[in-house]
Amino acid sequence: MWCCSDSDGNGFWNDKYFDPIEWENGLRLMSLIARQKHHIVAISLRNELRGSGQNLPDWYKYVLIGVIDTIHQTNPDILIVISGLNYDLDLSFIRYTPVQDLLPELIKSKIVYEGHWYSWSNVQKCRMELRMLGVISRQKMKNILRRYG
Repeated sequence: MWCCSDSDGNGFWNDKYFDPIEWENGLRLMSLIARQKHHIVAISLRNELRGSGQNLPDWYKYVLIGVIDTIHQTNPDILIVISGLNYDLDLSFIRYTPVQDLLPELIKSKIVYEGHWYSWSNVQKCRMELRMLGVISRQKMKNILRRYG
């Protein structure tokens, strides 16, 4: 059984069961724990954002809060993983406004983007072709970058 749905109330900031303050407190706690555990090299802001409340202004707002005000402030040495929209299938918008363009210089190199591919996510054909080829052609890479930014 899949864990999540577009209507579970926990898919995007300010959804019924997704309190941004609680989210910030959780990130802060995990950042503190990771500071003591040197084998932890990265923290993800949020996995699989989803639902009808998704929007870019709030995505950028909360990503910046999570990166600058929460994780970096608590643990300046850790990498920060940023997921896209629609179950992490869409990062195409960062080609126009990369998060790094909005960050202080000190943090820019600590950002890692995360994109997901699923059998049901319309990239299966491309994935199978890549596996068969064993290499990524220029055209395939363009297709991947178009989808993930």
